[in-house]
Formats: sequence, C-alpha cells, structure tokens
Amino acid sequence: MSRKCQVCGEEMVYKVGEHYRHTPRGMVLYRDVRQYTCPRGCPGAYFDFRYAHPVDQPLRILGIIPVPKKPVNVVDPLLYGGLIAAYLLFVVGTLMTLMPVVVKAVVIVAVTVLGALLFRFMRSKAPEPGEERL
Repeated sequence: MSRKCQVCGEEMVYKVGEHYRHTPRGMVLYRDVRQYTCPRGCPGAYFDFRYAHPVDQPLRILGIIPVPKKPVNVVDPLLYGGLIAAYLLFVVGTLMTLMPVVVKAVVIVAVTVLGALLFRFMRSKAPEPGEERL
C-alpha cells in the first residue's frame, strides 16, 4: 500500500533504518523504522514504527524462533537428503523392472560407485568456513 503526501498528494518514498522513540522506558532505539518523505520536499515527513522492533530485543523467526548467532547451513543436509532419496528410488525402481538379475546388479553397482564419487567430490571441494569462492 503506497502512502500519499498530505500536502501535494504525491506518492511518498521511504528509507528503512534505525531511530529513537519515546517509550515508558525512556528513549529506545528501534530497527526497521520506515521514514516516509515526499519526493517534492513537502513538510510532511514522518516515521512509521509499525514494522519496527527494539534493538535490545533478540530477532525472532515467525515471532517464536530466536535467530541463531552463527550462520546455519541448511542447504547441505537438504541436498544430501535429496540425493540419497533419489538414489533409493532409483534402486527400488531398478529392482522392480523386468531385466535379468545380472543387469540389475551391474546397473545398481555402477550408480552406487558414481554416487560415491559424486559425494567424495562434493566433500573435497567444500570451502572452509569464512572462505569465499570465486
């Protein structure tokens, strides 16, 4: 929803930042405060604290889960879990086909070896924490 300037009716622009606010506890610094200003410079600028949070309160995900202090890697477990699930589905599908048992065994062994090499390659190329890849 866009905000209109009360003076000229122009659509206002905003910046997100930190600002102090008077509270019963005194002056409190808030983060994610929106400062609305008119692009024409009309005297109707104001701060919007609806989406703001005090700086001293910890950040929360969905309002209940505290944000971890250090970065959390969720990509690798999802990637490995997906690859393992795909491998298991492939093996089950191969076992259910109408092929000779020798062909099934060769295909499953080949896919297993290639999968092991893939996992080994992925682990060896992983950058150290804090290291950037170019």
